[in-house]
Amino acid sequence: MIDNKLNKNQIRKIVIDKISCLDKVYIQNFQNFIFEKLVPVLCKFNAIGVYHADKYEFDLKPIIEFLIRKDIKIYQPVAFRKSKFMLLEEYESSKTKIFSPDNYKPKSDIQWNNLDVIIIPLISIDKMGNRVGKGYG
Repeated sequence: MIDNKLNKNQIRKIVIDKISCLDKVYIQNFQNFIFEKLVPVLCKFNAIGVYHADKYEFDLKPIIEFLIRKDIKIYQPVAFRKSKFMLLEEYESSKTKIFSPDNYKPKSDIQWNNLDVIIIPLISIDKMGNRVGKGYG
């Protein structure tokens, strides 16, 4: 159990330290297991938001490749550091960073409520079920 008095950066570091000790085969097998469970569910949707995964988060590449093969619309976040504003645009494989300059113009835009589901990789959650992210918003 992790101490309740730690801030999210401290919690994130503790969990990453634990993940980094895991065997790579174990991690791959776990990700394959999750992927197999998600596939039947994802096939029911038409528009899916997908966040970018960090090094220690669940690798979403196989899921994204599956969605592309199934011709399911994928949307990725575009965030602006200065304004702390975020929107979703149609997925582009060459765009691997979530943050864009404040003058960036998205090629497309979709309202969050028009998505069927959003897949958010994570390191940990708090007691309330909130994602313990990096604190960017």
